[in-house]
Amino acid sequence: MDWLSKDEYLFREKNGHLIKGMVHKEHFRLLIELSNIRSAKVIYALEGVLVNGMDVKHVCEVYGVTPSYFNRALRRMQEISYCTACMAQYY
Repeated sequence: MDWLSKDEYLFREKNGHLIKGMVHKEHFRLLIELSNIRSAKVIYALEGVLVNGMDVKHVCEVYGVTPSYFNRALRRMQEISYCTACMAQYY
């Protein structure tokens, strides 16, 4: 059985939940544009996990991002994705 991380557990029931390795690259780029995330190393780390399905620990080491900072950025991306999914019905 796969265990869910804390963030996966918190967001799994919400509309627009981003799943590791299942996010289309263009969708990811649009969410980054909506976010306040501007650090290239954080963006590459998020892309590695969300788009390419890489392990969080590995991308944090490769891109020099602390796991706590990565998790804050991931949580922000989940919140933005949830809000945009909720807004979609109005367009």
